[in-house]
Amino acid sequence: MSNEYVPPAHMIDAFHCPFCGVFAHQNWSGSGNAEPQVLFSTCYRCGKRAVWVVGRLTHPPIQTAPPPHDDLPQPAIDTYREARAIADQSPRAGAALLRLCLQQLVEALGANANNLNVAVSELLSLGMPVQIQQAMDTVRLIGNEAVHPGTIDVNDDPEIVRSLFELVNVVVETMITQPRKVSELYGRLPETKLSAIERRDQAPNQ
Repeated sequence: MSNEYVPPAHMIDAFHCPFCGVFAHQNWSGSGNAEPQVLFSTCYRCGKRAVWVVGRLTHPPIQTAPPPHDDLPQPAIDTYREARAIADQSPRAGAALLRLCLQQLVEALGANANNLNVAVSELLSLGMPVQIQQAMDTVRLIGNEAVHPGTIDVNDDPEIVRSLFELVNVVVETMITQPRKVSELYGRLPETKLSAIERRDQAPNQ
């Protein structure tokens, strides 16, 4: 997963391809004297050509939110993709779906409470970092606001919703990916070293 998602944008040299999803150089070409102005960006990686009309991507439909983290589990990843597909047309719908995605994610992380607010608190009590609690509560509360409009109107600032996608990916990276990587590397240590660590941790404090 790339650390920084670069959405397709008019006439920039490289971005994450709307077809293959890879960050790649884009070759730009025109359509002669066609009106309105039509340009094409061809992905260096997959060779597919996107269509731009008067500076706007018209094919394929633009998705400016970052793609889901590879380790986002089912069914949350399907909900994330659904939110991403609709967020540019309806930021409110995207935010509401991301809240559902978070609900599915906390269940995968071991939370038992059906209420999302309680589930976040439950995970915090089990040792979840405060920064991840804050990320979860941000997605939860803005998702609530999208369904029951209050002080935050995501339609007025779509960038807020795009940031929520990033927060979900941060949660996955911190709570799933990093622990898995540490566990895999730790498990490759020699058995003698692992036994020595176990004896150290079981010994009374000196």
